[in-house]
Amino acid sequence: MSRFAAVQGRLVRMALVAVLSYAPLPASAQEFVSISPEAADFLGSRIQEIRQRELDTERAPGQDTIRVSEIEMESFVLFWMEEDIPPRVDSIDVRVTDGIISAETELTFDAENRTGNVIVDTLFEGTHTFFAEGALIGEDGRGRFELREVRLDGLAIPLVVVEVLVDRFVKSRYPDVDLDASFTIPWGIDEIRLMQGVAEIGY
Repeated sequence: MSRFAAVQGRLVRMALVAVLSYAPLPASAQEFVSISPEAADFLGSRIQEIRQRELDTERAPGQDTIRVSEIEMESFVLFWMEEDIPPRVDSIDVRVTDGIISAETELTFDAENRTGNVIVDTLFEGTHTFFAEGALIGEDGRGRFELREVRLDGLAIPLVVVEVLVDRFVKSRYPDVDLDASFTIPWGIDEIRLMQGVAEIGY
């Protein structure tokens, strides 16, 4: 697959950042039933905790397991990641199944989001529905995400359009982004298991 991470692809990666990097809800903790600032705040409050655990030299050996729900990922994107997403995110629907994660979002592009490409800017002006889906594998501290599908308002996005969006919204901030390459899972996470409705993280 060619290297690309369009705006929707970036959103999927943001959801994955929540899965990979921000300590999710332990299996024994409360369950959130709807998107809310509280769900986002709970997820966010664990950031320093998991980072500190990686640096804890007195931590007992062995793997711990935590889980993150679809609602937590959705809440985190909506309430904690506004500054990281150039277009306005009006809604997001994350779905996790065995080995697969997808997200459907409504994004609004205004004048500040113009790419300089007349065709692309005309195509993306206003509010649109984006969908992206990919497969995630994480084991032995290494991860790989295969972006399988990106759609705009139900239609597949042509590669040339995707490349323009990558240059405008992704590569300027993350010049080394490459969804084709495997990556080191951050903060001492060993493995990721995507199951129905949840991502289970071993670290």
